[in-house]
Amino acid sequence: MAPAARSWMVRALPAFAVCLALRLLFLAFFGERLTAFGYEHGFGLQALALLDGRGLQVIDELVLKVDDQQFHQLPHLVQPWQYPPPPQGARAYYHATDMPGYPWILATTWRFMRQPTFWPVKFLQAIAGSLLLFPVCDIGRRLLGERTGTIAAWLFALWLPNAYLMQMASKEAWEGIFVVLTAWFALRFMQDGGKRALAMASLCLALATFMRANLMVLTGGICVVGLLCFPFRRVLLCFCVSYLFLFVCLVPWVVRNKRWIGPEVGVKEGFYWGIAGGLAMHDPALAKEVGALETRRVQPNGQPDDLFREPAEIRDLTRKVLRNRPGWFLGIVAKNALGAPFCPLDWGHDLLSPEARSLRAFHEKTGHGLFAYLARHPLAFAFKFGTRLLELAVGVMSLAVFWFRRDAWRPLLWVAACYWSFVAVYAPIHMEFRYIAPHTWALLILAAACLANRFRIRYRAPARHP
Repeated sequence: MAPAARSWMVRALPAFAVCLALRLLFLAFFGERLTAFGYEHGFGLQALALLDGRGLQVIDELVLKVDDQQFHQLPHLVQPWQYPPPPQGARAYYHATDMPGYPWILATTWRFMRQPTFWPVKFLQAIAGSLLLFPVCDIGRRLLGERTGTIAAWLFALWLPNAYLMQMASKEAWEGIFVVLTAWFALRFMQDGGKRALAMASLCLALATFMRANLMVLTGGICVVGLLCFPFRRVLLCFCVSYLFLFVCLVPWVVRNKRWIGPEVGVKEGFYWGIAGGLAMHDPALAKEVGALETRRVQPNGQPDDLFREPAEIRDLTRKVLRNRPGWFLGIVAKNALGAPFCPLDWGHDLLSPEARSLRAFHEKTGHGLFAYLARHPLAFAFKFGTRLLELAVGVMSLAVFWFRRDAWRPLLWVAACYWSFVAVYAPIHMEFRYIAPHTWALLILAAACLANRFRIRYRAPARHP
């Protein structure tokens, strides 16, 4: 390894130590708490089905029993070895609402354990999430200088939303891992070439897509912007090879879906479901229609019917809304997209008591207002206000840097594409922590570039050996 390469990695080591300590601390504190909105158990049940040789199947009755079990043990997280046995004679079915990546990781890990539990996977996420500091630092230094890389490393180390994300037993943690690696290897290939970097960029894009199908847009977004920054041949080669490899990887999965689920299902289902749920948040009448469709999904015997399948009625309803109200829909998309850097992440609120989580909840429970909330829950207010202020500061700096560093607008735009590619995908649905948090590393690099421009830091050049 060249002395210059050793130099930046050595400078990043203190930040890595802090990063690892924070993520292990979050793991120790949150490891036994429900933090992934209950999605843990959907993935856990699918992983157990894989271990039993049944494939990615689910049983609605068992899902409801586990949900009820979890409800009675809140905030404690029910571990997979505590799940009740599946009901006798219950119907299992295939679905493609979720990509299979995270159940595969769970099943592979549990194969080497006596009892299935989320702890070892969360530990792997904490370690891998901490190691991401080095790719984030390298992306910053390659594109925007050594100061930016070092500041980005420290911002990433202290970025508590990422520490919270890495202890969630959900696919979003691995999304964040594979997205950073995809961008890093793609950048290395576009700048320096090399078969190994191209192969790793292609592999990481495929792994990211098998976590969440939407992530396949990343390489396309950064290649389009990369035409402004890097040699055309390398950018084109990165695009073609990455998506050719992804296509080959997805073919068996698509064949499985069309054979076992239905000819209308391709890479995944649930696209219209997500849009309908997002639009329902802005229209009470539409929310009632969506809720009515959900409650009607029962079998003749009263049992739930394919909870993990996207009902055809949802597709028809979503198409009807998009056809009849295109202006309203585009307004929501524009609002979500433009406000994405300032969207509240709303993480860690399960730390707080139910009445302390928001002023509205406090008012509903006590009837009192803002000053009573501040007097009764000063620490809750400090936590919520402090985290929100930091998020807003990062959002503001990620945009202000385009003015302060306007001479470097091309590399800035490349980093921004790593974030806005996903914003373009999620804006038609809605913005929430599990969608945005895996991609905030790009905003941190932009904020670091802004800080590096404001605060000049001198580094001693590495000694040259004769």
